[in-house]
Amino acid sequence: MGNRRPFTATRRRVVLCIAAVFLAVVVTNTAASTNQPTVCNSSQRSFIVLETYDGTIEIEVFPEVAPEAVAQLLRLVEGPIYRDDFIAPGPQRDPAGYFDGLLFDYALPGTEIATSIRPPGAAILIRMQIDATALGLEDRRVESSAEAMEVWQHEIFPYDTSIHGHKERPGLLGEWMAEWQETMRPDFLLDATQKDINEALGYVYQSGFPSLGVRRGTVGLRRISKEWSTPALVFALTDRPELDGRRMIIGNVTSGLEIVDHISRRRLTPTKSESNRPLVPVRITDGHLECRSASKAEPPKAKEES
Repeated sequence: MGNRRPFTATRRRVVLCIAAVFLAVVVTNTAASTNQPTVCNSSQRSFIVLETYDGTIEIEVFPEVAPEAVAQLLRLVEGPIYRDDFIAPGPQRDPAGYFDGLLFDYALPGTEIATSIRPPGAAILIRMQIDATALGLEDRRVESSAEAMEVWQHEIFPYDTSIHGHKERPGLLGEWMAEWQETMRPDFLLDATQKDINEALGYVYQSGFPSLGVRRGTVGLRRISKEWSTPALVFALTDRPELDGRRMIIGNVTSGLEIVDHISRRRLTPTKSESNRPLVPVRITDGHLECRSASKAEPPKAKEES
């Protein structure tokens, strides 16, 4: 007993992190295995409608781009959030839908906004489903030494520094680090594809999905790691091809994009640590699903036209 280690704050954080990961896996596996009634039939399209005091934002959701992820998201929209099929019955159950009462707590003026994450943040995670081939990531290559240096300085080296000492350098990342230590030049990145770079950074891809790129009006899920997203929504207000393959797009704003623009330009808090948090965040008063006749419009294309 005398040699027992004290339960320090660090150990407490480790235990909480392990518990959160375990809970997320249980929640996701349970949700995927539970038979749920179809929200909209095959002849209809699903729309997420967000009501705010600034106006209404409507999002057409594309189940085909990430079937399991979208199905999990749509089951959360109407609520109750913590149903028995997600988490065991208890005082944490909430009859609200996931987005009811949440804030737009992140804004990059003229670029993007995002909804907040309903606590506990790690309780509900959605595995990302992204197809690198559908996005054309294998066609985008590093073409010059200057571009190779930029990728190295701003992406590869910072990522390696962040994981150094925590885990082994796998695959391409290990090869690239070995070559850098030998030559101190990033020429080994010449002709590397965007898929190669993203996978070296830890992103994981699947095949068979018509994944979409990050373009103005698209809506993605707020990422929490390289493999997992939260149900929180991120609205793109400009084309951001550099995020293709790094954010899972699930739909497109069909009405209210001007409201999204307006929210992005609201005054931000002056606190440096929260520089992208609106001073008075817009609240979602109601978030619900609507089933409508199938849209004739096709989802936005991921690849750039030549």
